[in-house]
Amino acid sequence: MDHQARIGTIRASHRYLSERAVTQGSIGVPNTPAWTIREVATHVGWALSFWRHMMDSAPDDQTARDRALAETAPFTPDLDSEQFVERVEPVLAHMSADEHAQCYVSMTGGPGTRGLWARHALSEIGVHCMDVEAA
Repeated sequence: MDHQARIGTIRASHRYLSERAVTQGSIGVPNTPAWTIREVATHVGWALSFWRHMMDSAPDDQTARDRALAETAPFTPDLDSEQFVERVEPVLAHMSADEHAQCYVSMTGGPGTRGLWARHALSEIGVHCMDVEAA
């Protein structure tokens, strides 16, 4: 799968989670028993926004993760599905712009690329789509 196909899959999966959050948000998710579908969608949207801050940081910026935690706005439970999508779309556009752009990656504690973030995002959202499908 190439980079743009990954972004497209993340986008479609996020839309799926956003729609389920609005139409069936109060249903519990068996694989994450403390969460509802809405809480899973909120988590994914917030995580994507959080990662955007690190994608904007230099590869050796050891303060990137803490700064991203402080700067990422919460996803509130009252968002409708289009608001979920609108909040994440700029993140996906940024992630798709240059797969090889160097940035900070918290998983490695240092250098990485936007392409690595896209791979991580696809993995994360894939797991949570499976969680929601089981609800």
